[in-house]
Amino acid sequence: MRAQRDKAQQESSSAIGWSETLAGEVIALENRLCILQSHELRLKRDMESLTSDLDSYKQQIASLEKD
Repeated sequence: MRAQRDKAQQESSSAIGWSETLAGEVIALENRLCILQSHELRLKRDMESLTSDLDSYKQQIASLEKD
């Protein structure tokens, strides 16, 4: 009976350790996701700015070609 209890306690401790490890990994992945989403938003803003600049340059070229 005592051996079963000791085994159950050991398995419980092992499961707790495993769950703590997984929780740490989840937190690390969530942090990485936040960083990547931030980079994605910055790149989208940069792309919008560059697209706007390109459109402006195209208009300038078209205007110069008319002259």
